[in-house]
Amino acid sequence: MDFAALVDELLAGYFRLHPDHATEIGEHAYDGVWPDLTDAGRVERSAWADGWITRLERLDGAALSRDERIDRRILLDNLRAIQFGEEELRESSWSPLSYVYLFGNGLFALLAREFAPLPDRLRSAASRMSGLPAALVAARETLEAGGPRPVSRFHAEKAVDRMSGITELCHAAVREAEGHGDATLAEEVRLAAQEAEAAVDRFTTWLRDELLPGADGDFRLGPELYAAKFRHALQTDFSPDELEARAREAYDNVRGEMARIGRALWPAWVGDEPTPADDNVVIRRVLDAIAAEHPPAEALLDFCREENQRIEAFVRERDLVGLPDDPLQIVWTPEFLRAFG
Repeated sequence: MDFAALVDELLAGYFRLHPDHATEIGEHAYDGVWPDLTDAGRVERSAWADGWITRLERLDGAALSRDERIDRRILLDNLRAIQFGEEELRESSWSPLSYVYLFGNGLFALLAREFAPLPDRLRSAASRMSGLPAALVAARETLEAGGPRPVSRFHAEKAVDRMSGITELCHAAVREAEGHGDATLAEEVRLAAQEAEAAVDRFTTWLRDELLPGADGDFRLGPELYAAKFRHALQTDFSPDELEARAREAYDNVRGEMARIGRALWPAWVGDEPTPADDNVVIRRVLDAIAAEHPPAEALLDFCREENQRIEAFVRERDLVGLPDDPLQIVWTPEFLRAFG
């Protein structure tokens, strides 16, 4: 048995069933398509994960090297997480916001990452935009059919707010194509974007006028489902309660250090006013004073870029750590990701 060949087979199936993740990972054979968002697609992904769990569990551990046994454990953890997502969590049936992230990331990765010549990436983006109307129909059918939980009102509200970010990505693709100078390519992207934008408008209208009024689900998963998601997301036997206990201990330690530093900084940032006895007041006042010193919003991007250059120069001058040759690009958060921050 060739374990490496087995892993290659597993990954090939994963990329086929999760083309959006394939793009993000760096496998670009499926850059022009979306995952199957129908219930049949969900069943296929779940069955695929279940089949691979069985195959990997049946391997003779004694025949594997130490590294291969570690890789098998990692693969099994991820496959079980996929199975949990498709069979128990089923976020696509109750969280409209999950589609904002799916479609947003699927287009943004093609436009923002220079992994291939721009015309190639734009053709893939055009293909995905052309496929967006059908994908949105499948998303609507999934949300209408429902699942193990009612549609979350909070997630529906945020999806209504953020779907315009998908439209903005379509506009960005058109701008990139028009700036490239290839009239044929620009027309291909323009037509695909028009189809996608119309579909996004229809979906957003349906979300706002039909789905949202009846969405009464809680955004919170509840203790049992949350504990299960926690375990799969972190791939650990550590429980949420154990994490909370550690967090409370860390909070007390950090808060005590903040109070110490705040008292030391009080004269420089607040002035001659007597230092309050309440640590919380000291911390808040000093933080507010520091926060008041910031560039205006319109200058923030340039400030961050200049600050990053200063930091990189400092690191290089003192040879602290290695830095990549490719420059760090600091850009505004794309609109579809601005749900909370």
